[in-house]
Amino acid sequence: MADMRKCGIIGTGNVGAASAYTLAVSGLFSEVLLLDADMHRAEGEAADIAHGAALRRPCRVHAGGYTDFADCGLVILAAGTNQRPGETREALLGRNRAILQSILEQLTAVNRDAVLLVVSNPVDVLTGYTLELSGFPAERVIGSGNRARHGAHQSAFWGKTRRGQPKCARLHAGRARRQ
Repeated sequence: MADMRKCGIIGTGNVGAASAYTLAVSGLFSEVLLLDADMHRAEGEAADIAHGAALRRPCRVHAGGYTDFADCGLVILAAGTNQRPGETREALLGRNRAILQSILEQLTAVNRDAVLLVVSNPVDVLTGYTLELSGFPAERVIGSGNRARHGAHQSAFWGKTRRGQPKCARLHAGRARRQ
């Protein structure tokens, strides 16, 4: 059974580490678990965050393996690789999809009850892959982007009016609605 006070984060790069620190000091979780392909990095980030969060609300921050994720209520998928100079978004997607597939195979073998929050790029497409590959119901697979990317996607998707304003005012949960 999933413990909603336990959060696991897979990928301890800039986004994963910042998320871990924020959640550790927020008081939302009693435990934050970190995992990375580079276990030394995960252990180092966990130690740094635990020291930095020591004066805040009590939260156990540590590194672990997939078996430690068995009872996590929330798993944040922050793993992936950066876009190489000159690399297309499609090539980046292929590499990050392979990473995601490997992670999900190992994660779903130990935990089928968690909520999955995807923050790896390209987040919209990888969220769809996570839904497909995990077999989880849609209400437990969430993609998280940011307003800057949202605006960029609006402009690229809908283009501009003659006055330079975006033609689309809103995008909601993967559905585009014209105004």
